[in-house]
Amino acid sequence: MKRNDAFLFLAIILALASACGKDEIHSDSTVFFRLFPSDTSYEPLGAFQPDSVSYIVYGTSPEDNGGSPVVIKTDLRGNIIWTKYLPPEFHFCSIQQIKGDSLKVVGVPHGVSLSLYVTEMKDSTVGFVREYPLDSVLAGPVMPPLFSMNDATGELIIALTGEVNGKDVPSVLRIGGSGVADPLKSYDTGDSLGLDFMVRSFFPHNDGYILTGSSIRKSGSSIVNSYCLRLNSSLEKEWCTILSKPDTFLVVRGAIPEKNSTSVILYGSQTRTFMSNFQNSGIADLIGTLFTEIIDMNGDTSSEIKYRQYENMAHACKMIETTKGGYLLAATTNELADFYVVNSNRIYLLSLSDDRQEQWHRQFNGFSPFTAQTLSPAEDGGFLIGGYEHSGSFIYNMCLLKTDANGNIVTN
Repeated sequence: MKRNDAFLFLAIILALASACGKDEIHSDSTVFFRLFPSDTSYEPLGAFQPDSVSYIVYGTSPEDNGGSPVVIKTDLRGNIIWTKYLPPEFHFCSIQQIKGDSLKVVGVPHGVSLSLYVTEMKDSTVGFVREYPLDSVLAGPVMPPLFSMNDATGELIIALTGEVNGKDVPSVLRIGGSGVADPLKSYDTGDSLGLDFMVRSFFPHNDGYILTGSSIRKSGSSIVNSYCLRLNSSLEKEWCTILSKPDTFLVVRGAIPEKNSTSVILYGSQTRTFMSNFQNSGIADLIGTLFTEIIDMNGDTSSEIKYRQYENMAHACKMIETTKGGYLLAATTNELADFYVVNSNRIYLLSLSDDRQEQWHRQFNGFSPFTAQTLSPAEDGGFLIGGYEHSGSFIYNMCLLKTDANGNIVTN
């Protein structure tokens, strides 16, 4: 651990007292804030509730020589049940619950990989690892491979960032229930500027699939555009819409189905100035204005809404549908001083109505900066936020925040 317990406790006190105006941090309720400090920097890749009595949070080190990817299971109070370090083949991975209490894990090693790896976990035990050779896969903390699984057949559809003729493009791999993979399918976005694009969200939708992402900044490129790609059930491209604006840098962080509609909601940030994040060289996450926008099943966009009171959002983390109606959007903000990010990161939760108008927001300040990375619903109607706390020495500690249905962390 890289700071003493007193300093760590002070950091948490300041973080939550300013957010909620209360001084209780850990209680007997299921509302909590937990840090998972380590001797190596870790950022979360995901967090979810696999059953009625536990949570899973998993993450990795953004550094090539950092620690192995880690999976942590906690009880409903955030207390660790077990910790499992995964093989380096899963440095950047996605994890989902499958049958019973088993977990499916899909991952790639750090950097450019020529193989993709798949395994299952039973509790803290890692099963047989399957390797699937590929031409080339690009991966990083903001773009691990994503997947959808058919529970009945065991078929996997995996979305990842591939490479064709020197260009990074959205790609999909189908693995049958027997474990045999089809050839990797890659897709031309139709971009006329020759940009490199990564996959940042993927999900089944309306008898097909939706992939979204943004461009990767490489040498000589000062343009940040995004795309939304629609595939049919046979993984054939139906359309791909390039999302861009004149003199504007636009990042689509993800998408979710619109309620009671066949359309999709895009979410992200846009601005006339931008700054690369420090997790992946050349990947632009904007310090700009949060927005949402509708895209229909013809690939046409409409009804953009900007949330201008949040001008300095560095990351539009994730948007989900809530059980109470409407949506919840998690994001992280930074303050700029002379074009440099200062240590004042705040995690925000924005509650949006069915028509995406803001209803309320929660702000979590910290003595140390905090960044939100993932958001998911909990069975009690509350929410799980996976993020990381980072100090002035750029040491990242994974954190897990559990809120109630109204976005509150600290209880009476």
